[in-house]
Amino acid sequence: MSALALTEPLYEQVVEIKLVQPFKKNLARKKAAMKKATDAFGKLPDYQVGEVTAASAFYIAEIYYYFGRALAESERPKNLNALEREQYELALEEQVYPFEEKAISLHEKNLELLGRGVYNAWIDKSIVRLAKLVPARYAKFEESTGFIDRIGPFPYQRLTQPSPPAVPGQKGAQPPQTGPVQAPERPAQTSKPDVAPTPAV
Repeated sequence: MSALALTEPLYEQVVEIKLVQPFKKNLARKKAAMKKATDAFGKLPDYQVGEVTAASAFYIAEIYYYFGRALAESERPKNLNALEREQYELALEEQVYPFEEKAISLHEKNLELLGRGVYNAWIDKSIVRLAKLVPARYAKFEESTGFIDRIGPFPYQRLTQPSPPAVPGQKGAQPPQTGPVQAPERPAQTSKPDVAPTPAV
């Protein structure tokens, strides 16, 4: 944790360098700061501490992401005509894309730690970031099945033979039907109107 605390300021140094004129000079400074930071954060997993490993992946991912953002928001040359400006923007987009993809890949590495039973605030931060970077994949919300206005008999056999759950992430997925389960017979009752309970507001 001490090594992590000592390395975190390197991340701030990368973010603080803006890509303004003189562009080449500031780009060289930012690249040098980026290499220094990623090398330092890359050594932290050697401690084999789950929280520190997740923090390392999160910070390196953010360094790549904000480097790409810095390129996208960099100061443009002032002596470009309309055509040259358009070509410059297209070339810049091609430069930004790999950095965003690298950031997504590193954040997804943090999610793999969940499969090893590791969960902490840094993994949660990666999930939040992925929900913004890839909303179609990571910002899905469960669909409501509506209100239940009636509860019928719930036989004991249903508890001992549950149906397989729906597969997460598949819209409208339904569990396979295993056939109806008969409720245990109950003593005959006098006929009364079957009135469903009023749902609570």
